[in-house]
Amino acid sequence: MICELEKSGVHLSLSPSGELKAEGDPEGIKKCLPLIREHKTVLIAELRDRQEKKESSWWRVRFQNGGTLEVFTPSGDTRASILARVSKIGSDR
Repeated sequence: MICELEKSGVHLSLSPSGELKAEGDPEGIKKCLPLIREHKTVLIAELRDRQEKKESSWWRVRFQNGGTLEVFTPSGDTRASILARVSKIGSDR
């Protein structure tokens, strides 16, 4: 549901106190507000879950030569940022 809202130009986040915040296109927010209100509890739970998953990540990178590398990132990097760093490490060797 969050992805669908983002396609409408509405970006949801949690405030430091845990309240739901909607930012972005004012018309999109106005249009989506009934849906946001109806599913507020589910949206907050999904955003909290995303936050927890972003706090740390563990990745296993498989190389074309069959080798693997395990990467733990306490900052919760994305797949793209991990692959960019791993590619750089591989090119330095």
